[in-house]
Amino acid sequence: TRFALGIGFGLFLGALIAVNLMVARRLRPFYIPSTPQQAQIQRYRELADPYLPWLIVGVASVFGFTSGVAVSAQWDSFLLWLNGGTVGQADPQFGADLGFYLFDLPFLSFIQTWLFTSLVLTAMLTVGAHYLLGGIRPEAEVEKVLPAVRVHLSVVLALILAVRGWGYWLDRYELLYSPRGTVTGASYTDVNAELPALYLLLGVTAIAIVLVLVSIRQRGFLLPGAAVGLLVVASIILQGAYPAAIQRLRVDPQELAREQPFIERNLAATRDAFGLADVELQPFDIANDLDEADVIENDVTLRNVRLWETEVLETTYQQLQALRPYYQFNEVAIDRYEIDGELRQVMLSTRDLSALPEGSDSWQNRHLTYTHGFGIVASQVNTANAQGQPVFLASNIPPAGSDEVLPTEEPGVYYGTFANPSFNLVRTDAVELDFESPDGNTQEPTVYDGEGGVGIGTFMRRLAFALRFGDYNLVLTNFITDESKIIYNRQVVDRVQQVAPFLELDSSPYPVVTEGRIKWIVDAYTTSNAYPYSEQGLLTLGNRQIPVNYVRNSVKAVVDAYDGDVTLYRVENDDPILDAWEEAFPGLVQAADQAPADIVAHFRYPQDLFRLQSDLYRTYHIPEASAFYNRADAWSIPRDPAFAANQGTGAANDLVTTGNQRAMQPYYLLMRLPGEETEEFVLIQPYLARDRENMVAWLAGRSDGDNLNDLFAVRFPTDSQVLGPLQAQARIEQDDDISAYITLRDRDGVEVRRGNLQVLPIADSLLYVQPLFLLNPQAQIPELARVVLVMGTQTAFDTTFAGALGQLLGIDVPDSIADDEGRDTGLDADPTDEPDGETDGEGDEVTVPEDLLREALAAFARAELALRDGNLATYQREVERARDLLERAAEAQGITVQELVEPDEDEMTDAELLEEAGDAGSGDDAADDEETTDGDG
Repeated sequence: TRFALGIGFGLFLGALIAVNLMVARRLRPFYIPSTPQQAQIQRYRELADPYLPWLIVGVASVFGFTSGVAVSAQWDSFLLWLNGGTVGQADPQFGADLGFYLFDLPFLSFIQTWLFTSLVLTAMLTVGAHYLLGGIRPEAEVEKVLPAVRVHLSVVLALILAVRGWGYWLDRYELLYSPRGTVTGASYTDVNAELPALYLLLGVTAIAIVLVLVSIRQRGFLLPGAAVGLLVVASIILQGAYPAAIQRLRVDPQELAREQPFIERNLAATRDAFGLADVELQPFDIANDLDEADVIENDVTLRNVRLWETEVLETTYQQLQALRPYYQFNEVAIDRYEIDGELRQVMLSTRDLSALPEGSDSWQNRHLTYTHGFGIVASQVNTANAQGQPVFLASNIPPAGSDEVLPTEEPGVYYGTFANPSFNLVRTDAVELDFESPDGNTQEPTVYDGEGGVGIGTFMRRLAFALRFGDYNLVLTNFITDESKIIYNRQVVDRVQQVAPFLELDSSPYPVVTEGRIKWIVDAYTTSNAYPYSEQGLLTLGNRQIPVNYVRNSVKAVVDAYDGDVTLYRVENDDPILDAWEEAFPGLVQAADQAPADIVAHFRYPQDLFRLQSDLYRTYHIPEASAFYNRADAWSIPRDPAFAANQGTGAANDLVTTGNQRAMQPYYLLMRLPGEETEEFVLIQPYLARDRENMVAWLAGRSDGDNLNDLFAVRFPTDSQVLGPLQAQARIEQDDDISAYITLRDRDGVEVRRGNLQVLPIADSLLYVQPLFLLNPQAQIPELARVVLVMGTQTAFDTTFAGALGQLLGIDVPDSIADDEGRDTGLDADPTDEPDGETDGEGDEVTVPEDLLREALAAFARAELALRDGNLATYQREVERARDLLERAAEAQGITVQELVEPDEDEMTDAELLEEAGDAGSGDDAADDEETTDGDG
């Protein structure tokens, strides 16, 4: 299509230029020169005349080729124009079907612009040709322009004016994208000033065409000049001064009254275009009275609270599971799997091939031996082991773990998200390495048995690929056989883009383990910038920002990591743009019911689309035009409080420092939506009241079953004060126990990184969850050390989520939640040990001496802070708490306090001597001194 389009338009422009230049040559005058200068010019013309046909063909070919290349980029507009149908919905201004705007108007506007530009270019070349050939003679005293030349140029000018008139006709429809008013779309001024002006300009253009054609029979350029001048002046007045006056005098003094009906059009169109029209919005009261019954009822949600964040886990995977220097993890995905009969939220990443280390980076190793990544690493989201590291569900080489997340049939990753993708050769005489054991003692070879790749056995194919990749080793190597294949286009996003170049692709493809194989799911979007009255938005896809005013996540692409097969599934029925593409490429996209059930189970709401929708929903949730205009009920997206706290010192003022701010990102949860009976995999975005920090609503993108790509929103009462993320973070930073813990760790040279603060809606409560990670510069492996919970005015802090939840609510957390956390009592405990311990009266799960010692050190740190602030009561309380913890730690090791303080015979004698010496002080003073000594110890 691109080739045919470029050829067609290129030939048309080339022919247009060539015909007009040939006419100019044919109309060249033959006369006797009257001056030496004219005689010299005439000689040059006579010398050049035999070559003029070739020169004309050359000029026409250059411009035709250039135009054809440029026009070929419009292949998508052409195909939509050719295959687009009706939508069944009319625009509110002209009554035209929306299909005209989506499919016809963009291509017709392009044709009009291209024709106008082509005719102007042709006119310029024609004027130049007439001048060089003598048809135009500025130096002549009479008849500066020959009559035939004047006719020729008048016809060209009339065509230019006619095309411009067509442009004015199309400009009427373009008003529905106007940015003039308070919102996008035809405003009061556009409808009542700009639109009448366009009709008047159409009339002026018709008059100008008549004047130009009449001038054919008259000498001079008075009439053509008057025609062009009339059009220019009319355009300035009618499209500039007149609308500006209407805007200033009639609209600005009473803008809402004038613009209200047009705002209503924008509200309806924007909601339709961005999938916001059917958001299920529910009012919701927050009580923050979570109790044990609520915990039991929502145990699936609480069992799947995500404590690990992707950036931290990517580093951890790389340190613990890369295993060999030529593997790397590029991105950690979040998904859900049914494991042991239970729906679980899981984090996972493929072990991709990276650049080979120095010394082994030979051509043979790079392209023939190390050809693919291997396996997948998956871990639980809600827990850590005794060392604060992930609890793996799939890991190691060879792969081991739960069957549900284990690619047992084919773990090879030939197509993925490689950082440095290149071609690879398989089925060669060289040994292709499948995997190498971590100790390096075992190397397992493999022979690629997939359908991917292209045969490269013949010399001509080797030469062709050598030219394509600029690598002549493909011709010189002796390892290639008749059975050899070359595997290229290995990036899954690039691979899908080649199959369906009309789709915009999400920046985060994610792996799925199904039927023992690894497959990639790529979210794909149909977009347009031609939906009338819809607001403009930016769809951010990685490093690209695409201006759109219509978007649908209508297609899910599935790519086999071993074979490279690409399959497209349609998951959105109401998408006229995808209808047009399916008409253009029949059979390319399959129906959703053709997708395997275990693939559909992993479809999820895409983050890139959700960010755009949640940004628009800040204002487009407002139902009435007047309220929308005043922005009285506008929302805002919270700032990321953890980012601000990590960037600063942890002080409260660091949370609002401009340099420490970025938007809070949406996050996946496995939760039960209000009114629903089962848990769902949803994408959540909290909202704040504009210019305030209290939370007013949240938006969820649904992923499961018939609710795929649906939106659900919850709104809190306007008279309630619900804690916002920044306020929750401030409570965390101001908590004495947490502050002391962070201070103690910082003093040891260990950085405490605050993880993502997540809002977890549970029953009629909002639970804030934040993990704390320890980053030791020497270990380089982040350690999940503590979990912080905030609900209303309450804060809890413990080594596990279950422990913190028990503290927060004052309950015994059900075994279904507590036993699931790494199957360890605490994150720092050795999972092979079963130490004796007991729980203190405050509900802290401190069961091993190491935990008791850490708590004691934290108590000493709090005491030191209290003493520094002059708070002696807190100082004494924390010192006594530290002493109690130390005594319990000693008893857990079989050391009694009695043994430590019982003096021997000599010491008794010394004590007696001291008593006899007197001046031992009062009993109260002695007790105070003993307590102070113990506390300082």
